[in-house]
Amino acid sequence: MEISAIYIIGLCSIIAFLISKTLVPVLLLVSKRKRLFDNGAGHHKLHTGLVPTLGGVAIFTAFMVTFSASSYADDISGFGYFVAASIILFAAGLKDDLIVISPSKKLGAQFLAAALIIFGTGIQFTNLGGVFGAESISPWFGIPLTFFSVIVIINSHNLIDGIDGLGGSIGVLASLFFGYWFYKAGLYHWAAFSFILTGSILGFLWFNFPPAKIFMGDTGSLVIGLYISVLAINFVEHSLTISDVVYWEDAVPVIVAAVLVVPLYDTLRIFIVRMFNGKSPFDADNDHVHHHLMRTGFNHAHIVVFLLAINVIILGSTIILSNYLSNTWLLFSLLTLCVLLFPTNGRKRNFIENFVPNEFGKEEADNETREPLSESDMHSESFLLDEKDKDSQKKVVHEA
Repeated sequence: MEISAIYIIGLCSIIAFLISKTLVPVLLLVSKRKRLFDNGAGHHKLHTGLVPTLGGVAIFTAFMVTFSASSYADDISGFGYFVAASIILFAAGLKDDLIVISPSKKLGAQFLAAALIIFGTGIQFTNLGGVFGAESISPWFGIPLTFFSVIVIINSHNLIDGIDGLGGSIGVLASLFFGYWFYKAGLYHWAAFSFILTGSILGFLWFNFPPAKIFMGDTGSLVIGLYISVLAINFVEHSLTISDVVYWEDAVPVIVAAVLVVPLYDTLRIFIVRMFNGKSPFDADNDHVHHHLMRTGFNHAHIVVFLLAINVIILGSTIILSNYLSNTWLLFSLLTLCVLLFPTNGRKRNFIENFVPNEFGKEEADNETREPLSESDMHSESFLLDEKDKDSQKKVVHEA
């Protein structure tokens, strides 16, 4: 059973990757012909020029087609409700990418999707695993906590998708981690869910890693955020009832936060800073962690690697410390590591700048500046489908 599951899940993941990778060039061509671009307007955005934002269509289609066609979809209770929740966020994200929708309508779509997940599939928190001394919790607390968690994870992933390759790379890291545990635990349907999501994102990242040809847009970031939240909740719930898979299972409620530490900590920090400064926590600005790293002279490719490295270091440290600390103290140690490692103040940025060559910023400006497209560019059949050496002259740093 286990051997056959390896091959089936692997094949499904490869199919998802190929579907996503095949769809992106089609979306690039459609974007060119219909002039569906993000022009980089807005002080919080880092890119200039015209960049397509329909990459999420490829991710959503690849995942939904592949997973729905597999036998593993039948093992998920209320799968139809999950599909409906996915479509709602896909539609909201697509509309926002094309014509923009208000934040309140976008939040409403997220609440509706979360409600379908909670009440339709039964996915919700029932145990806190000893964090702050709490174990089993009633639905009166578990359901609101699940709503809050789904909304926060969706929005944190949406907010962290600010430079080429970052949102997708974080999604891959999380889905690989969850997929590994689900497979070890014998939960093959959730393992397939995780690895098919990985394949779908990787097909998109083929065109999104710096210098990017396309962005995932809200279409992709909202859907990926939903899927990661579903995996995270299932990871916590199943790990507290299935033993002897890994030694750190008792610490899973904290470890799941370490898996998603980059988007979660960045979102928590900027919301606190904005409210402290008398601003709405939903106002866009240039205070995200990737903005701070840009100021050190890093280019976007190195920022992705740097933040992934921080994520892995914090995750590994949390797993090691779980041997010695209760979950409450483990959570405090996680927050301490975030404060120490994330370069979000002048002293830490100055320290990092000591390791950045002086010519680094010039290299970025020379090699990654995207010039605005002219009319002839937009009518050229080679636009967005040309060779990488042409794209390497364009800058595509952005924030969703």
